[in-house]
Order: sequence, then C-alpha cells, then structure tokens
Amino acid sequence: LKAIGLNPESILANFFVNDNFRLMDSGAQLEFVPERLRGPEGGIAVRWTPHPGLQRLIGALGDPITSTSANLPGQPPAVSSGEIVAQWGAEVARGTIRLLDGGRLPPSPASTVVDCTGRVARVIRPGALSAATLRESVPDLVGDL
Repeated sequence: LKAIGLNPESILANFFVNDNFRLMDSGAQLEFVPERLRGPEGGIAVRWTPHPGLQRLIGALGDPITSTSANLPGQPPAVSSGEIVAQWGAEVARGTIRLLDGGRLPPSPASTVVDCTGRVARVIRPGALSAATLRESVPDLVGDL
C-alpha cells in the first residue's frame, strides 16, 4: 500500500474492522503465497471476519485462514453449511473443502474489492462500501460504486 502512496494504518483502522473491505497487494511480500491462492493479477484478498467462531479459530491457530467465497461462480452466496454442501458436495466428501458450521449467516452485502497491485487503487468489485466512503482514505481511488 505504501508503494502506491496509501497509508495502510489509516485504511486498516477505517475499514478492516468489518467484513466489507478487501485489499489486494502483490510483490515480494507475497512470495510465500502459493500461486493457486492468488487472483488473476497476482494478488490475494484479505479481510477480517466478524463471525465470533471464526475469530476464535483464527486466534487459536495464530495464523490467517485462506478461503474463497462459499459459492460456485454465478450462484448466490451460501449462507449455511447445507447450501455449501449442495454446491460443493464432491469437494466436501473428498475433504478438499472443510466446514465449520457456525449456523445460518444473516444476509449481508458483498464485500467491496479494491485492487492495490497497480500504481493507484481501483475498485474491481463494488460492494457494501461506497466510493465516497473509500475516498475519505483513498482519495485517488479509481472506479465508482
């Protein structure tokens, strides 16, 4: 983030307290991240979950957990373990997807995804946070919500 003139502390303080913001970064600091976990432009999405069960699991592990959205492309977001199994049954059966059943999740808007891999931050997926709100911390943000 510093490489493109952004203040990481400000962004983290303003937006990482909820589940609505993801930042992507790339470069030498991500060399340890396997290619299969990176997006098409080489970055990785990061967010903090407000779910207390996952917060406890992450705290116990002492490391972040990498995951994708729990729905197949073009399908609505899965909000229960039953919906995940309905979409990913074979993967769950093989053990390539593991579930922590935290109950049915309340509906929530999609995360806003901001790509920070280039010279300026740009919205690549509109979501819960408006461009105006994001521009309070990222004035040169490209894209509109």
